[in-house]
Amino acid sequence: MRLLAAAFVALVAAGPAGAAGCDPIDPSACMLPFPNDFFTKRDRSTPTGLRVAFDLASMPRNVAGKPIDPTDWNRADGFSPGSQITTYVPELDLAKTGAVPITDIGAYADRDAPVVVIDAASRKRWPIWTELDESVDHHALLIRPAKNFREGHRYIVALRGMKDSNGNPIAPGAGFRAFRDGSTGGARATHFEHLFRTLGQVGIHRRSLYLAWDFTVASWQSLAARMLHVRDDAFKQLGDENLADLKVTGKAPKYAITSVEPQTDPRIATIVEGHYTVPCYLDLPGCRPGSRFAYALPMDTLPTAIPGTRWSPTSAASCRVRRIR
Repeated sequence: MRLLAAAFVALVAAGPAGAAGCDPIDPSACMLPFPNDFFTKRDRSTPTGLRVAFDLASMPRNVAGKPIDPTDWNRADGFSPGSQITTYVPELDLAKTGAVPITDIGAYADRDAPVVVIDAASRKRWPIWTELDESVDHHALLIRPAKNFREGHRYIVALRGMKDSNGNPIAPGAGFRAFRDGSTGGARATHFEHLFRTLGQVGIHRRSLYLAWDFTVASWQSLAARMLHVRDDAFKQLGDENLADLKVTGKAPKYAITSVEPQTDPRIATIVEGHYTVPCYLDLPGCRPGSRFAYALPMDTLPTAIPGTRWSPTSAASCRVRRIR
């Protein structure tokens, strides 16, 4: 997700703002603001109750116009705990606004802090700092967590008192203003009313807002279950059944010794080289570069070993046997 956020900042031939799948509260580019629960759908089978639902047509595109395939991200039940929060405020001057700089992260807790991230459950502010992205012309606002967000938690981002280089206030866009001022209806308007109520409880009034939205961090199951499954399944194939106590009870993987070379170096007796075989859970034979996790069904959440095994490492494994004095 962090790499995907960087792609959104670059906005290389991204889907056009205002198209289907784009959030109208930030019309500067599709997929902003990010991360954002607008880009999820309900799924009662996940620990968070959500599933990421990126739309292919809205994804950033390469120079050939091909969009990033969102399939693997759409298996997740939320966003990365280390997500960089990204949006765009035209003509924004962070110094005039008084947003939290990296040199004074403690200012995130100031009562009138203009950029705030709140844990929706605890109502506590999350430590963050801000900067403008200088790598692209449009200077996106980057809100960085000073420590990773909590797995499975929902967060509310609130921007208020945005100012330009002359110290003039920046007015919110029409898309967000319609929700803030209550001039539109529907399910999302109801969702925003809940956000505004939560923000009001911590002293952030809706009329002061330039922009607000929420996002949910992926559960630990979504983040780690695949690799834990690969570990457990691979050890099970070797005969290990009691993985919880971390005791190795099975057999070693199959291996082949390819060379044994006695050494004249007084510190080394012999160099032994060879290969061992391991199961492959990626979708290309040999687990070669460019592989992805292999799944039995397109939207399975746990990978499966493909037929056959892989020699590992790709080049010969080397073991130096030291002399015993």
